[in-house]
Amino acid sequence: MKQAILSLLLFCCILSLQAQVHYKTTSLQCPLAGTVQLQNCTDTFLAQVRSLEIHEPDESAEYEALMRIKEAQQRKYPYKASPHKNLKTTAPLAAPTVSRSFVADSNSGTPPDNYLAVSKNNTCVSVMNSFISVLDGNTGLMTKRTGLKTMSLPVGLNNIMNDYRYDPKIIYDPEEDKFICIMLNGVNAANYIVIGFSQSNDPKGNWNFYKFYGNYKGDTTWFDYPAITISKNEFYFTGNKLGFNTSWQSGFRNSVIYQIKKADGYAGLSLNYKIWDSIYYDGKPIRNLHPVKNGSSISAATPYFLSNRNFAPQNDTVFLIRLTDTLNSANASIQINPLKSNLSYGVAADGRQKDTSYTLATNDARVLGAFKEGDEIQFVNTSINPSNGAASIYHGTIQQVSSNPSVQAQLLSIDSLDMAYPNISYFGMNNGSIVSLINCNYTGPRTFGGMHALISKAGQYSDWTTIKKGDSNIVVLTAKQQRWGDYTGSQIDWNFPGNAWVIGIFGNAKRGYGNYMARLSSPYNVGIAPVAENAIKSISYPNPCYQFTAIDFNLAASAVLNFDLYNSNGQLVAHLLTQFCEEGQNRLQFNIGYLSAGMYQLVASDTKGTPLIRERILKQ
Repeated sequence: MKQAILSLLLFCCILSLQAQVHYKTTSLQCPLAGTVQLQNCTDTFLAQVRSLEIHEPDESAEYEALMRIKEAQQRKYPYKASPHKNLKTTAPLAAPTVSRSFVADSNSGTPPDNYLAVSKNNTCVSVMNSFISVLDGNTGLMTKRTGLKTMSLPVGLNNIMNDYRYDPKIIYDPEEDKFICIMLNGVNAANYIVIGFSQSNDPKGNWNFYKFYGNYKGDTTWFDYPAITISKNEFYFTGNKLGFNTSWQSGFRNSVIYQIKKADGYAGLSLNYKIWDSIYYDGKPIRNLHPVKNGSSISAATPYFLSNRNFAPQNDTVFLIRLTDTLNSANASIQINPLKSNLSYGVAADGRQKDTSYTLATNDARVLGAFKEGDEIQFVNTSINPSNGAASIYHGTIQQVSSNPSVQAQLLSIDSLDMAYPNISYFGMNNGSIVSLINCNYTGPRTFGGMHALISKAGQYSDWTTIKKGDSNIVVLTAKQQRWGDYTGSQIDWNFPGNAWVIGIFGNAKRGYGNYMARLSSPYNVGIAPVAENAIKSISYPNPCYQFTAIDFNLAASAVLNFDLYNSNGQLVAHLLTQFCEEGQNRLQFNIGYLSAGMYQLVASDTKGTPLIRERILKQ
């Protein structure tokens, strides 16, 4: 009998008092499987064998069905060029800037499934199929890389036919200054969920590992596609239960939510946890429950979840799901609120590529990113744009979440590009409005696949900021459709409001997957105005710095400039000087040595107060 069945404590079925909502709960216990020190994990050759045929096990029927939907969408919504050919845009918001960026790893599986977590001490962790890498967030220097299987050997899954790891996700917990990493092992009867809790803020240190059997009820189902979030006290992950050896049409059973006490995992104790499954609304299962992550701080409340009709050609329903109480509460329940959006979404055609007929898979229209700040949730998913046929980004906002929720959405689209695998993070406040950062992968018939991001505030958007341009198209598999996602990562910089980290995919020079990480900064930090359109180009060095730093800039005409230094919260640290600067090349030099370590921003403004230069400086 399987371990999860042996540890069964309680099974109960609840028919909700809400007439249209049905769910069940199962309470289980999971013992510690083992502890490992990542630094000591030896994986000298980082060897892996990956199939160059299409898709993962038991996916051929799902692939064929989804391809039929995509082909129908392409016929119904053919590609159309915009009638507006102006190259210069007039976006109402200033765009984000890339303050740091680097290749996070270069040995991706198929699909990449890349994700990230970044700690308060600027330690970056990249996970993807099928590796984990630790990097210095200031320099991008990789300090450790090993296989996910090597890292999680203590769980004891040693069946050579099914002992492999995939679909990794990782999250940083700023309350505890620790990490939680999840990955899957095998399919069908060999399927397990593998979870590691770090014992400290050093991801190269000790991890406590646990394994959860996918077929915990003995109903011949396995767990797929995890998504994660945390509250102050608990860790949550969701996924889909699929029948053994079946297609997506007949095999999907339901989506599930796991609820776990974080402290027990960090301490290496046995985990008492609850599974919420058989979640139905109006007699139909809710599919692909996406946890809504935190905004500016970690909430003590249990989280919300989002879902939609992700395989629909066009649909306007968004499901708002709430888990009402904590793990130990006897009164916890699930509430489901179907919302009707002002704008429909739908499955998108696959991404076009430059210099090849191979396409990039955009998958379906499921929610891929969401955060909650105050009483507002913002979310993103991939969607067809019926007006031009392009794969686009659907950005929704749910207001008055706790009382009278309603959803409004907009499509972010460029006719010459296909965009997919978006994510979104809280990016600060400005004039009482939430600022968000939306990132995604892009490709096009004249553009190699890369990454970009924009800012949203109060229904307005900035231009896209290119994070990483592609070097070539992506051709890894033998089939015409190439894998691309299945997701990107995004999290706020917990040290510096108005900054966020993202990770995504670009086409590298070998026609493979480039895994790229970047830190983006908002021009809407409190107290710092956006740089003017005629901004002066500048460069700072050394950066990072310990003491003296210099900024070179070139003036088209002489001018009086005010030089001010701000901290990461947008607060003025010091007015350095006001000086008449000559036409041509100039250099500002000053001593930053007496300041505390952290991120600062130098702003040079003209006599009207218009910012002309902005340089971010990292004090070490």
